[in-house]
Amino acid sequence: MRKLRRTGFEASDINRRLLENHVIICGFGPLGEVLGRLLDDHRIPHLVVELNPDTIQKVKEMGKEVVFGDGTSEEILYRSGIEKARLLALATPDFLNNMAAIRQAKRLNPEIKIITRAKYRREVERLYQAGADVVVSEELEGGIEIGRTMLKELGIPPNDVDNYISGIRDFGSADFF
Repeated sequence: MRKLRRTGFEASDINRRLLENHVIICGFGPLGEVLGRLLDDHRIPHLVVELNPDTIQKVKEMGKEVVFGDGTSEEILYRSGIEKARLLALATPDFLNNMAAIRQAKRLNPEIKIITRAKYRREVERLYQAGADVVVSEELEGGIEIGRTMLKELGIPPNDVDNYISGIRDFGSADFF
């Protein structure tokens, strides 16, 4: 059994034996909170990794499991049960931290699925190269959703709009933009 050093920032006593096929959400800002609600609504076990003490208090008050720390840390990921986790959702906006967390998580659990965000389209490919399975580009998705609404407001039939948007996603945004 691995011996972990005490870091002084344990936020909860998580029973690692109960962690299996769970989701780890790194970052519990607005995006992470939405992900947590979706998982709650579907009764999917999950825990949160968070650095902000105020947010940790909020997460604990919500009755969620939380680990205080950085998702780029081997120790924090281990404490979160990364080796038995089903999925890692990186909800933090920091590109470099997400890159490091992806690499660390894949090293500790090569089978884990990783979903992350990219603020800018130019970051997407590097996140995939680091090992992410799904990267959501805030720029692209924001543009798609604004465009979808705009076209529908201008009277384009909803099915035509949805087919057009699906084409952008299916064939890659590089061909479109």
